[in-house]
Amino acid sequence: MDTANGQTKKQKKDKKAKKAQAPAALPAITMDHVIAAIRASSDQAAIALLQEAATARLAELTKVERPQIGTGMKVRIVDIRPVVLKGLTGTVQQPNRTRSRWTVLLDEESTQRLRYHPNNTRWNIPASTTRFLLPGTGVPVGCLQPLEGEQ
Repeated sequence: MDTANGQTKKQKKDKKAKKAQAPAALPAITMDHVIAAIRASSDQAAIALLQEAATARLAELTKVERPQIGTGMKVRIVDIRPVVLKGLTGTVQQPNRTRSRWTVLLDEESTQRLRYHPNNTRWNIPASTTRFLLPGTGVPVGCLQPLEGEQ
């Protein structure tokens, strides 16, 4: 034993070499961890940054698949919840700031279908309304399917 703390020079050298090695891999962060952290956070700015990053990443991932949507385009709503909106058709109106969601003005037939759908408990459409503008933040662009041959 060469040193005061009971370690040999070789043990010290081995300890230094171990510290110099690449750090141990961090435990995998799961989606459950991310969701829990978001729910626990009270930092609105941080959550807004996360939302923008997620929106940008989704845009990258779906760039090839994403249909080109524009104002005035005729579309069918697909793969969405609530299911009462599935299959409804209408005209695209305005995008949100990131162009990830669009408002849709339903055509007359779809307005009727939504008005009388037995599971529609969300939207009360007056009988005098012929074309209904879906309220809220808009329909996700991935749920809008352009209708062939129509503009």
